[in-house]
Amino acid sequence: VGSHHRLKSLSLIKINRVKTRMKVHPVLLHKLEENKKILATSSSPTIAFAPNDLLKFNNTLFLLYHVADSGFNYLSPLGCAIGSVALPLIPKFKDLTTLQAAGTGAIMAGGAGMGLGCLAMVNIATKKEPKLPWDEGGRQNRVDGLSHNYRVRAMDLGVWLGIAAAGVTVAYKGGPTQVGLSSGTLGKLQTVGLGAATGSVLANVFIAATK
Repeated sequence: VGSHHRLKSLSLIKINRVKTRMKVHPVLLHKLEENKKILATSSSPTIAFAPNDLLKFNNTLFLLYHVADSGFNYLSPLGCAIGSVALPLIPKFKDLTTLQAAGTGAIMAGGAGMGLGCLAMVNIATKKEPKLPWDEGGRQNRVDGLSHNYRVRAMDLGVWLGIAAAGVTVAYKGGPTQVGLSSGTLGKLQTVGLGAATGSVLANVFIAATK
């Protein structure tokens, strides 16, 4: 609880600093005031640490990571499910087992999701009249919102924990082939894909159970 209150206090201070250090766009000012009210009254659960916290030193880098990470996190489970059935039907992947196909599908779909996320960010940044301006204040407002978004933080942390758990398990067993995955780089990528897909699903279950 103390950590939650400290996070809210720091966010309110940051919002006030943004307002005083620059000329604020009217739409951005309205959003800042909304965030201030929400933070002051919010009793939602919080995630004390998420990997995206490591990138707060640069707003653009933080946002680039977010869009790529979100695309990967949301599409890897879908790719895992579809890939396990569809990939073995393709001649190039006909020798893959169901588990190998699931891991391959997860990493392929996750990679596509990262690309789509980055394209979406470029589209927003280059749009002539975005809903929020793509300037220092606009980027800071986006970072502030994402930094306190429970779902975003839970998904970010959950997927990385899933990847870490998969990596440790495979390493402990003696390599990808020892758990039924492909050899070499493909096996390592399958490990990442399966870990990410599992972490994403569990994170969504956790979010649904705690929100």
